Amino acid sequence: MQHARRILPIMTACALFFTATPATFACDGHVGKVSGSNHVQKSVATDEPKMLGEVEGKRTFFLELDDSVQKAKGKWRIDVAKAKKGIFYTHTSKKVSSTSYVYIAPKQFKLAPGKYLVSGQFYGTVDGKEVITGVEYKVKVNKDHEMKIIKKVEPR
Repeated sequence: MQHARRILPIMTACALFFTATPATFACDGHVGKVSGSNHVQKSVATDEPKMLGEVEGKRTFFLELDDSVQKAKGKWRIDVAKAKKGIFYTHTSKKVSSTSYVYIAPKQFKLAPGKYLVSGQFYGTVDGKEVITGVEYKVKVNKDHEMKIIKKVEPR
């Protein structure tokens, strides 16, 4: 039993990494479900809404669909990854009816100083159409653990 307790977090991290990362490497905007994952970098079609993202303080994340959206119902997802090391923190909301989402990470969430890649996704219905859209940006964390966006990452 003790061995299972030690290996379970590692297995969970591997499962999250290998189901979320393949869609990140999709090119030319061709994005789809990969092993049940909805990890995307941009809207699949050009008429779909754009997403905006913002960070504040040590653990607050904001995601918002653009102003053209009237109604949205679906799930929001936030992934935090260290450069070249894969995703180490993921949060997925319950199904929400809102055009914006605010997530405050638990108090234990403390990023070490350095650069991180933060991605936010929305998958659900927007104004009656199925949509998968997202945003990705680089964040720098200072020695006081405060986050600041360096730049928005353009989709490949």
